[in-house]
Amino acid sequence: MVLREPHRKLPPPRRWAYITAAYAALALVLTYPSVVRLGDHMIGDGGDGLQFAWNLWWMKRALVDLSTTPFHTTAIFHPEGVSLWLHTLTPLNGVLSLPLQAMLPLPVVYNLLVLLSFVTAGLGAFLLASEETESSACAFVGGIVFAFCSYHFAHARGHLNLASCQWLPLFAACVIRALRRGSLANGAWAGLFLALNGYTDPYYLLYALMLAPLLLVAYWRERIDTRGALASLAAAALVGTALLAPYVGGMIGAARAERFFGAHDARIFSADLTSYFVPNGVSSFGAATRSLWSTWSGNDTENACFVGFSVLALLALALRRDPKARRWGAIALVFFLFSLGPELRIAGKATGFALPYALLHRVVPFLDLGGVPVRMDIMVELGAAVLVARACQLVPKRWIALLASAIVVERLALPYPTTPVLVDPFYRDLGRDPERYGVLDLTGTTSAMYFATQHEKNIVGGMVARLPVSAQRFIDETPLLPTLLHGAPPPEGDPATLARAMCERLKIRYVIAHDNLRRDYVATVLRLPSVRTTPELTAFACPEGVNVPSP
Repeated sequence: MVLREPHRKLPPPRRWAYITAAYAALALVLTYPSVVRLGDHMIGDGGDGLQFAWNLWWMKRALVDLSTTPFHTTAIFHPEGVSLWLHTLTPLNGVLSLPLQAMLPLPVVYNLLVLLSFVTAGLGAFLLASEETESSACAFVGGIVFAFCSYHFAHARGHLNLASCQWLPLFAACVIRALRRGSLANGAWAGLFLALNGYTDPYYLLYALMLAPLLLVAYWRERIDTRGALASLAAAALVGTALLAPYVGGMIGAARAERFFGAHDARIFSADLTSYFVPNGVSSFGAATRSLWSTWSGNDTENACFVGFSVLALLALALRRDPKARRWGAIALVFFLFSLGPELRIAGKATGFALPYALLHRVVPFLDLGGVPVRMDIMVELGAAVLVARACQLVPKRWIALLASAIVVERLALPYPTTPVLVDPFYRDLGRDPERYGVLDLTGTTSAMYFATQHEKNIVGGMVARLPVSAQRFIDETPLLPTLLHGAPPPEGDPATLARAMCERLKIRYVIAHDNLRRDYVATVLRLPSVRTTPELTAFACPEGVNVPSP
């Protein structure tokens, strides 16, 4: 019904109810079997998603339980702690999750945020497309293009920050309204959505700031009142700056205070030119094109740029027959060129041809802390959403549902991956122990972080997106720790003596090993006594430890 009702004939409440329900239904179908595994699985491949679940937990613990800043923690990298200013903490999602965490288990909260990102991205793009078309049907299809693009399917498998792309179209829509209508309220909303992009992920703040002047050029002629438009833009700048100043200031201060590890190489994480035209490793049809996408640099998640042939056809139609659509064609082209990175790559081969991103890298401060140009694909999809909405006005109405179906089918990523959430009872037993102490969990960085949300003890090591040099130095200079965490050669000296010294220095009570190799090493070489053995783990007590929590 949504696809047949024109925008102007549907009362706003009913229109939004139908559209929201339609996007929700698509989200549940296109991420199947997530909907039937909300309670005992996490959406994604079980890698970075576990870290983002920890992010949500830490935001609640910092803000609600400890009443402290969430941007420094000793919950990981115990006992020294670590700065989270440059970590992909996605604080906005953490705040939004607080009421949900009060009622629901953490995996359910995480899954709901992922699913809601599809619904709200569709609604945001629908609102933006509605600025460009009179038809709800056309705007709805534009929302499909943005919300259910290959980029979104790929990053929703583990990057909650990047999956939360819904604020980008809302920012664009409010900037356009501010330019056209000159309302201070529209400007304030634009500033708010700019801030929400920033508190979601710094990449999206950068993209919004890049988009703003492009929209200014594209829509300036449509202003009704010059003074009103300027006042509205000033309101956007004022609100955005006021809201973002504490966060951006903290990030800049952290970046200047010391060096960080973890930045990506822009030459590797750039879009291959062919990636926009070939189903990728995330796609349901990726097996047929493996010989092509397996040659691209980076990884399957970052390389998910496939636009879809039906979308490409509609883009061509809009650009050829609709002069007003060309401004969004130009905007999409700008981000497309930047997404290709500093050097053009075609079918996995570097051509040596320099591209505009190399200049952007020199102009934008701290851009080297990011280094993933391919993520600008989301802005290409934003432009494509508007262009497709305009193109749908040029085709017979009876074709719109067929075109929407074709777009959905071409972008299928089914079955959508989920990962079982299995927590050994020993972790919950630790959680019932009121004493505070450290734990060295050798299960792996993101898994150990997720298990820490269950036992709520500080853990040695962990993973942050940008690791301060001081934190890495502490690990490297602690005897045995690099061996246990990273498989480095064992240091000289008696292993048992070193183990006692390590436990004392790190103030830890338990060492937990999951695989047989580490279990044997801790038991026979370090000679730590085991206090609990289950099929999943063996827990070893450090010297001077107290009684083990009862099962």
